[in-house]
Amino acid sequence: KLTIWRIERGAPVARTTTDETSLAGALLEVLTHMLSQNLRRSQPSEAFSTGLLIAQRIMLWENHAGARLADAPWRLFWQALLQSLLHLSSCDHIPDGDGPGSWTGLCLQHLVVINLVLIHGASFLPQAALQQQFAYEIVRLHRDFEKLFKLGKHRDPSGQLVDALALVRRIIVMTLDKLDAPSGPSHSQVRVMTALRELQLEVEPHLASSLQKWQLPPENPSHVAFFQAVTRALVTGFRADSTLDFIEAAA
Repeated sequence: KLTIWRIERGAPVARTTTDETSLAGALLEVLTHMLSQNLRRSQPSEAFSTGLLIAQRIMLWENHAGARLADAPWRLFWQALLQSLLHLSSCDHIPDGDGPGSWTGLCLQHLVVINLVLIHGASFLPQAALQQQFAYEIVRLHRDFEKLFKLGKHRDPSGQLVDALALVRRIIVMTLDKLDAPSGPSHSQVRVMTALRELQLEVEPHLASSLQKWQLPPENPSHVAFFQAVTRALVTGFRADSTLDFIEAAA
């Protein structure tokens, strides 16, 4: 078993994993807690970029190895992922630029993980329905994504962010076009999920291929020290308990 720490209401809280928790699942849980911190000023922005890089590598490893991480907190992870990205719309303290810790760099790193789930999620998520539920969360937050899109036009003159948001916007537009005007303030989850299941989404081959490439870590090693320490602590606990698996097979 492993002990995972998080900060809750300013105090450290520990959770001991169950016998079914894998090392990879525990690491993804740590990344979920990290993303839920919403880019606080006290945390270096490069640390979030490195955390997203680790999440991407876990998913690519699953995809290439044909494994499925059944015990990971996928719903909590993507909720934290989406909220972390959309929180960037109100983050004035993060500088512009194209580095991994810049505003544009962080947005792009979030979208690499998001697009990876949208395009290749069926090959590594433990249930196929999880990919559609992830897309539903994106459609539900369509007004926030439109705000980010408009802000990206202003803060990223290179156009990289607008290009990275293209798949998300296409899913939102195609899904909403299939829906009639809602009777209430918003569409019901059942109607949106039905529209998503009927969606015929064509993805450009170059985008699908580029998402399967490993990204290089930040050049400054000081940015990854925190995650090296976290990973080392998890691996030490993993080696001390012979009952742990790196990845728990999906049922």
